[in-house]
Amino acid sequence: TSAWSSDPVNSLTIVDVQTMQMVAQVPVGRTPVSVALSSDGTRAFVANYASSSVSVIDLSLRAVVAELVLPGHPYRVRSSVGGGSVWAICDSNDGLAVIDAGSLLSTAMVALPGITVPKNDIVFRGDKRLAVATATVGGTLNLVDVASPALIKSVATGGMTTDIVLSSDGNRACAVDEMYGTAVLVKITGFAETLSDALARVR
Repeated sequence: TSAWSSDPVNSLTIVDVQTMQMVAQVPVGRTPVSVALSSDGTRAFVANYASSSVSVIDLSLRAVVAELVLPGHPYRVRSSVGGGSVWAICDSNDGLAVIDAGSLLSTAMVALPGITVPKNDIVFRGDKRLAVATATVGGTLNLVDVASPALIKSVATGGMTTDIVLSSDGNRACAVDEMYGTAVLVKITGFAETLSDALARVR
């Protein structure tokens, strides 16, 4: 199966990818804008912008099993490598909401100034330890310690960073600079004790 959020009908649409037919529509919160799947593909996490919540759907039951209220408006959800946590980017309080994928509890909020514009993203390294997030206002790339969780370091780009991807080895991140129509490249090095020096702009 495949799933995606559907606004303005406020539902998650589930599609059989073999037949490309819709098999269910599951009601969620108001203004669903993003969806992420659990690592085993059994659950979907839907960001409900207007409801300030994330709906958790059991895809086999095709039903909501939890509704997590967040302290901000989530506009993007992403699953971490390994699937231990789900991260929601919230624009009303400049933060990354961390959800434990097992207990289905919101466990932390990582402050990240500048993500008030709903165009930012977060990507996770294969080491399950680090992530890089963009912040459009102020134009920064931000290294996040997934385990803590905590913001470690920010690198200013001087523009408006939005979408971001990682290289296959996880050692470089490339983000779109919407203001200048260019790409910003940073390298990621180091680990635990050297994380403060782990992010540096290349060009």
